[in-house]
Amino acid sequence: MSQWRAWRYEDRAAALALQELEDGLCPGCGNPLHETTDEANVAAYRMAPPTPCYSCKAQEAAHRAAREDQRGWMRFGRPQLRRRRR
Repeated sequence: MSQWRAWRYEDRAAALALQELEDGLCPGCGNPLHETTDEANVAAYRMAPPTPCYSCKAQEAAHRAAREDQRGWMRFGRPQLRRRRR
């Protein structure tokens, strides 16, 4: 018996609904294709100004320092937010 048939009816329906939703999204931006490909929206989209992600910046700095150190490849964990002392 296939794994698909082992799923409950509700789970199969949910999986099909998710697949249908994902198939209708632009692979580049993730917005609905029926909106992003509509000629009426050709000038409707605007980009928000970039927002710095300090977590990404910390990761990039750690990778840059490791490359400059010439110790080879290192694995970094996810940056952790340090709480300020009051």
